[in-house]
Amino acid sequence: MGFGGTLGDSRRGQTAARPAVAERLLDLPGPDLVVVRYGPSHLVHFEWVYNEPEIDQAEVVWARDLGESKTCRLIRYYPQRKVWLLEADATPPRLEPYPTTCGLLSGPPGDE
Repeated sequence: MGFGGTLGDSRRGQTAARPAVAERLLDLPGPDLVVVRYGPSHLVHFEWVYNEPEIDQAEVVWARDLGESKTCRLIRYYPQRKVWLLEADATPPRLEPYPTTCGLLSGPPGDE
């Protein structure tokens, strides 16, 4: 599902889309884990990843995509959460179910 901003500048529109994405996730049965993938030309001033103070109790947890191994560790840490992939630098930003093969990996988080 795409979420676009209407602020004219596509970068500002992407940042403005975060509240809409968060609101949409809160409307769905949760809890959720959003893995945010930035493009190679991502500007660091347009951040999507920030969380509630009590992260483990948050309805939505936001995390950067850190590669398959580390992301799978995070997914296994939150087994009860629906996992999403957010392509933050797409126009508009794109949110899809996370295409994971993590279920094929065994062991508890940190066991790699």
